[in-house]
Amino acid sequence: MLAVVASGLALLSVIPVLQRERRPITPFTFVLAVIALVALVTASVFYAFFTGHTERAADTIAFIVLVVALVSSLALSVESAILSA
Repeated sequence: MLAVVASGLALLSVIPVLQRERRPITPFTFVLAVIALVALVTASVFYAFFTGHTERAADTIAFIVLVVALVSSLALSVESAILSA
């Protein structure tokens, strides 16, 4: 569940939903946004598996997805801080 939240918030920081000022999208931002989107979809699928009790040794893969989501969120935050400075 935490991977879904982290990936979703990372994507919301990149994609202008209700923001007046537009954030510059660099190639690095695009790559990180794609990684966050893949982590979001994968985490959602694993969350459905865990909810339906159909997981079979998926703990390791779910942990890897969580790490990828958190790292992409952190990298997007650092890049945003660098670009706004």
